[in-house]
Amino acid sequence: MLMMPFSFQEMNKFSEKTIHISKRVVPEGEYARYLEKYFKEFAIFADSEADVVVDAVLLRTREIMYLEKFSRLTEEAYRLCLQERGKKVIITVQFSSLRGLWYAVTAISDMLLTGVLPIGEIFDYPAFVRRGFLEGFYGKPWSVEQRKGMIDLMARHRMNTYFYAPKDDPYHRDRWEECYDSENLSALCDVLRFSAEKNMDFVYCLAPGLTICYSDIEQYAKIKDKLRQVFDAGVRHFGLFLDDIPSELQYEADKMKYKELVVAHIDIIRRIWNDLKGWDHAASLTICPKEYHGQGNEYYISRMGMELPAEIDIFWTGSNICSQTLDAEGAMRFSASTFHQPLFWDNYPVNDAEMFHEMHLGPLTGRDPALSVHCRGLMFNGMEFYECTKVAYLTAAAFLWNPLQYDPELAWMAALHELLGPDVSRFILFAEQLQTSCLRQPNGPRMMAILSRVAFALKTSHRNEAIEMLEEFTAELRKTRSFLTESSEPMILELKKWITKFNVCCDIIDLALELLRGDTQKSWIQLAEAMQFYNDIATILTEFGFREFMDKLYEMFSHEDTDLSYKKGVSYG
Repeated sequence: MLMMPFSFQEMNKFSEKTIHISKRVVPEGEYARYLEKYFKEFAIFADSEADVVVDAVLLRTREIMYLEKFSRLTEEAYRLCLQERGKKVIITVQFSSLRGLWYAVTAISDMLLTGVLPIGEIFDYPAFVRRGFLEGFYGKPWSVEQRKGMIDLMARHRMNTYFYAPKDDPYHRDRWEECYDSENLSALCDVLRFSAEKNMDFVYCLAPGLTICYSDIEQYAKIKDKLRQVFDAGVRHFGLFLDDIPSELQYEADKMKYKELVVAHIDIIRRIWNDLKGWDHAASLTICPKEYHGQGNEYYISRMGMELPAEIDIFWTGSNICSQTLDAEGAMRFSASTFHQPLFWDNYPVNDAEMFHEMHLGPLTGRDPALSVHCRGLMFNGMEFYECTKVAYLTAAAFLWNPLQYDPELAWMAALHELLGPDVSRFILFAEQLQTSCLRQPNGPRMMAILSRVAFALKTSHRNEAIEMLEEFTAELRKTRSFLTESSEPMILELKKWITKFNVCCDIIDLALELLRGDTQKSWIQLAEAMQFYNDIATILTEFGFREFMDKLYEMFSHEDTDLSYKKGVSYG
């Protein structure tokens, strides 16, 4: 689980005393069966001799359901009262829904897994209403087991929504009009059932916009039949995606009936909405519009929002497709223009299209905590690289629950520790090279700082000091390379092409050290070749730290008796 300081919304009447306990519990009361089931998910088992007793009480009253801070109702809050009684700790849980009870168990489990319980009262609740992730990228879709694995992990970290919308699943986009065959429907139902077990809303999404004729009654019937098929399988949350499609109506019949694209989109959305409500009044609908980024007050999105029922959620990615920042001001502008609070489709950590050579392994940054009262929620679009996606998702989960106490670096370290365990210290130096993204994290800040100091030492004629710094740094690099070579962690296997470039980077620094020690001719030739190889590898790693460093080396050794003719035309960073 997440090994970081507990981040509860409110902590009251706490003594300084903490109790060291075992990792077993005694579930009691009317909800003992649920407690036992939920604790088992965290490998914490029932034991009548345990020194922690947990009792849960359903309480649907203002004190547990109303959040003064946000002026809204919730069924996801919980209250814990932790008391010492003799040699035991008695924990009373107040909750208003089973999802709230699940979140209470995740909190207690986090504490139990550290072996320490504080004594006092906790009132905890999520800042954002909808907290989740999208499988909405271009590229190889996740497998059924990967989807279930991500749902399990994110449910443990209190996300509550999963959007099923893989662009390259043919049933989602290219073959939207076809109902599922028995095998694919069974796989979809497997994920749906698993989501329900994990207290996660499963949102089934369809994207017919590439080829549909909006005015064609028979084509609309195919949409209705497909949605009805998954409805009958148990789906109650739906998405209609109209993104990444032609900007104009394609069929003469549509041009005659609607005149412009936004009118056709409003019409089909309202028809689907009416059908869903006819099947089940509790059904929900989220739409992704054709124009999904900008100022939020453009004609298309303003008119769409104005003419759609308030209950329909509208996706918005912010000012850009991949927005560096999302803030309350932009959310309020969107709301004022559309009469809907935005549901943010956050295109982080996705790395499809032209970003494919980047690996977005950094923490979530640039999201305004005040968004929690000005939007419906945030959904984070993942990468084809399933294991690597977990890093950003774990940091996003921490932000979504309690943004005011969110620390990106602390959350990032906690995420890596959870995924890689004690070996994380040997991975960090490499992970720091993989943070270039729309969030504009600088890649390799530690490496760049060290190389910058080495370059400065060389400029000021402190060659021995430069050698000592490089020797210390190359020793760290060797530990990291050894871990990357030996590890069989799934995340490491996904990072193969970035590891290849990192190894070349390490070779270059080793050769630079040899140059400084006096092996000029041979090492310089090898260094130039290695730099050419490094630049030929398309994946993105540290760049600018090399430029200053290599410039200084060239300046130094160009004055020595060394043949540098091969350097001409070699770019290095």
